Amino acid sequence: MMLKRDLLLAAIITGSVLALPVANINGFCIPRREFIDRDVLLEIARGKAYADAIEHFEIGQIQTPKRPYKKYESRAEFNLTNPDCCQFSTYGAAGMSFSLFDRLRGMGLTFIKATYVDKNWNSGDLTRTVYFAVDNCGEFWDGIDQPL
Repeated sequence: MMLKRDLLLAAIITGSVLALPVANINGFCIPRREFIDRDVLLEIARGKAYADAIEHFEIGQIQTPKRPYKKYESRAEFNLTNPDCCQFSTYGAAGMSFSLFDRLRGMGLTFIKATYVDKNWNSGDLTRTVYFAVDNCGEFWDGIDQPL
């Protein structure tokens, strides 16, 4: 009788220890006890891409009479110009991928690739691509160690 109880206790402990990594690999957000909707992640990524477009515009651009600033006037204009800017990607910038350890910890759900028209070119509109790493709870980070 004692052996059965010990085996049952061992099975419960083993199941508990294995449940968290299995849930993390499957993309479950343990603190919120839910899966994050993928459409919500894409909408957040659109906002982050718009913020990147504005930030990229403000950094290092020199305005001259021959090269006036061009930027998005609003998020609505950004969305209209870039309706499909964001898509899920298996890899991040330079082929980066999540390690098994990242996935077990819930740090690596997916990458989102955002490609948008960078209006700051007089020779025509060029595109800029940025990658966002997303954890299981929908938190965006740079794929290395910095939250966005």
